[in-house]
Amino acid sequence: MLQWIVCSVLAGFIVLLFCAARGRWFSRLRRGFAVMLAIALAGAGAITALVLGTWAKTEASHIVVDQQVNMLSEIGGLAEQRLRQDITTAVTKLGNISDASLVAQASKQPEQVTQLLNTLQAFNRRLLQISVLDRDGKLLVTDARDAAKEPVNRVAVAYALEGKTYISSPYVSDTFNREVIALSAPCIDKDGTIAGVMTMRYDLQTAMKEMIAGFQFGKTGRAVFADFKGRVMAHPDADHIGTSISDQPIFQAAQTTGVGSLTAVNQSGVERLYIFRQIASPATEGGSPIILISEMDNAEAMAPVIHLEKILAIATAAVVLIWTAVALGLARILMRPLRDLLGVIARVTKGDLQVRTPLTGQDEIGQFASAFNDMIKGLQERERVKKVFGRYVTTQVAERVLQAQSEHDLTSQKKRVTILFADIRNFTTMSEKMAPEQVVEFLNDYFSEMVDAVIEHGGVLDKFIGDGIMASFGAMDDAPNPETRAVLAGLRMKAKLAKLNGQRSVAGKDPIHIGIGIHTDDVVVGNIGTKDRAEYTVIGDGVNTCSRVEAANKDLGTTLLITQATHQHLGEGFHCRAMGQTTLKGKSNVPPLFEVLSWQSTAKAA
Repeated sequence: MLQWIVCSVLAGFIVLLFCAARGRWFSRLRRGFAVMLAIALAGAGAITALVLGTWAKTEASHIVVDQQVNMLSEIGGLAEQRLRQDITTAVTKLGNISDASLVAQASKQPEQVTQLLNTLQAFNRRLLQISVLDRDGKLLVTDARDAAKEPVNRVAVAYALEGKTYISSPYVSDTFNREVIALSAPCIDKDGTIAGVMTMRYDLQTAMKEMIAGFQFGKTGRAVFADFKGRVMAHPDADHIGTSISDQPIFQAAQTTGVGSLTAVNQSGVERLYIFRQIASPATEGGSPIILISEMDNAEAMAPVIHLEKILAIATAAVVLIWTAVALGLARILMRPLRDLLGVIARVTKGDLQVRTPLTGQDEIGQFASAFNDMIKGLQERERVKKVFGRYVTTQVAERVLQAQSEHDLTSQKKRVTILFADIRNFTTMSEKMAPEQVVEFLNDYFSEMVDAVIEHGGVLDKFIGDGIMASFGAMDDAPNPETRAVLAGLRMKAKLAKLNGQRSVAGKDPIHIGIGIHTDDVVVGNIGTKDRAEYTVIGDGVNTCSRVEAANKDLGTTLLITQATHQHLGEGFHCRAMGQTTLKGKSNVPPLFEVLSWQSTAKAA
């Protein structure tokens, strides 16, 4: 009866509190929010005390169960990790000993190879059978711990002959009378050809048994491995290995849900707490999951509940006193983040986008502070885009995209454009002698010089293609003489390359050589791509022709080639040499080509 009266009073208090908050009854007070917060905290303390006192046992039970579930889940996670690590280690070891010379020795001196395999098995008792086969899949040497031997696993051999390692699904070996897995790895010559195959039968049952034996939790705890059909693969009690648990609720739950916990009575009539999870099959091809079950007596798991009940009883009596004493002080503390937020808002209003409010946690105030910081970052990002966008997209493209009111403004259009391709000669050979960091540093230095040359003459960097550059002139604007500007950019690139090679010579490095191709043609300029990802670029047969012209430098021994379409629009002062009849890979109609040798700087380009 008293409990119902207390509940009624608290229910009325909650309703009144909600009405006061909704109607902002305390807004007339200078510290109305703090007063409201203090009353709410004190009321929450009283409600908490009642809830903890009334349902102490239930809450304590939940806590203990959660603790045991977490503990058993961690055991399961460790077991899964160990199992995967053991299989991975076995595959690695097999790969380490899979040597082409071993295949050759096995075909000539099988006794010595057999002795070597015996030594390997002596070091690792889990290696039940090791075999060596030639590149035709013919068995050369096989050695097993017992006299009986399993036949060759042709699927494993087929994978290895394709240059791949192979892991079979776990299976019960009639030969070895235990759970095993078949492994294979290719034996590769120095020239990269496959000389043969090594296969192995790995004792998975012993590995699992040793693994679960090392997991000790409680007096009644244990871990069990079972296959997806319910056959026990590993158990602390060897008599249970091979038995079926397919009819038990815990196994059926593991098959259905994959991961979870369950309290159920086992076959011996003991109530047990089970934690189960599916472990993905280690097999290279297909394979059913392995079920890992961690369990312990429910009575042992719930033993701490009585102790927790006493602690909660004392806590229940103290909660109301504690909350009442600290309510006003806590309210003042909780007000500080709001004051900080108001200060930050004032600074942002004045244009300070570097300011941040400290995050106060995951509560509403903390979420608001985090959201406000995100808003400031968004404002900063808008400012940063204007500066950073140009580093990844040329200024002309960036301005075109940012000024577009809609995607319709970026639709493709046909236009007469002069295209420039530049590429480093023998870059692949050069990069093989350099560390990745050195390659990146070299390309950054090279691209900086080449892109500057393009931009100096009003060109637009379209994209980087590996070690190559694609640029266009006249695509983004209507500036005159795109052909002249493109050729001047090419000559400027040659000059910058000479400076770069001078620096490399001082550093004791070999010079680099490039090829530059320039072509003028009608192409499509605009937003090209999908609705989710697009690129503002140029596309058309003229682009392909320009790429082929650049590649022709290598065959012709030149550096800067242009087509007749570009040559006929050049201004005065250019010294060019006709290349005569040439061919371009993949092009049936080859335009006449000219090598640009120099430009007289005193002449004025038209």
